[in-house]
Amino acid sequence: MGLLTVKEVADRLKLTPYTVREWIREGKLKASKVGGVWRIKEDNLSALLEESGGKAAC
Repeated sequence: MGLLTVKEVADRLKLTPYTVREWIREGKLKASKVGGVWRIKEDNLSALLEESGGKAAC
C-alpha cells in the first residue's frame, strides 16, 4: 500500500489535479494531509474505482 499525490491520481485517471482535489473536498475520495500536502492511499483509489464500476465518476 503506497501513498499517491494528487497529481499521480490525476495522471492515472486522466483528470486534472483540480478535479481530484474537488473529489477529496466532496468526500468522494478519502485522503489525508501529510506535511500540508494531500496524499491518497492506493486502497482508497481502488475503492473509488470499484464503487464507480472501474470508471472515474464525475
